[in-house]
Amino acid sequence: MEQINKSVLFPGCLGLGVEGQALQIRVKSWDEAWKLNQSYLPYLAALARLFGKDLVYLVHNTVGKPHIPILASMIETDCAENEHFKENCSTFLESFSLSNFNFNNQLEDKNMDTQKLTLEMVSEFIEREDCDGEIAALALGENEYATWIIDQKTQEVLLANRVALAANCKPPREILASNISALWEEEPLRQLTDLVYKDKAVREHTNTGYRWQKEEESGFWFRKPHFFTVDYAQVNFLGQICRFEIVKSAVPV
Repeated sequence: MEQINKSVLFPGCLGLGVEGQALQIRVKSWDEAWKLNQSYLPYLAALARLFGKDLVYLVHNTVGKPHIPILASMIETDCAENEHFKENCSTFLESFSLSNFNFNNQLEDKNMDTQKLTLEMVSEFIEREDCDGEIAALALGENEYATWIIDQKTQEVLLANRVALAANCKPPREILASNISALWEEEPLRQLTDLVYKDKAVREHTNTGYRWQKEEESGFWFRKPHFFTVDYAQVNFLGQICRFEIVKSAVPV
């Protein structure tokens, strides 16, 4: 293990593996995973590209903390084309008998894909500040529920995960920094905003709202009504008081 910990690539790495379309890198704890996320993003992205993957998961054993997802396409790096990096990477992989990219090392934790984002996970950040990265990781790591982070004051979308973007059929540039009010009726949105300010966490709130849909023939965008069940938590994100939304269900009406 001493040789692995001295790796110039990933200090503290305990194992590697491939699960579906993702490269998994195992470390012992959430703290180690988060430090790796902060300090080694270009290397993580470059390693993922070497294996033809666009997603990296930093997997750990800390209970109640999510595994950290990293989209390699979001990290600008030319490391993967650097011969020095490739040489170091080859040495690193040999530590796991993976010099031929043969991932026989199976990760102990098999519940990564089944771990669901919960209100309790988000609620941990209600009273905390300067946790932007951890909050973003919760939202972007969720692959079943649509998640949103909305500025409570301006109702602007500060973050939306892939599920939320796909459900609204629009590219990120047309969703992010836009106003969510268009997908609400005025009074229900005001009542919800006040409720989240007051209670900080709201479980399974129901309301009728909208999702964007596009008429294929005309190309015209319209709002399709849905009946939503959503968990909400108030968080400080990017210096703003925000509403973290976990859309548990959305039924067309």
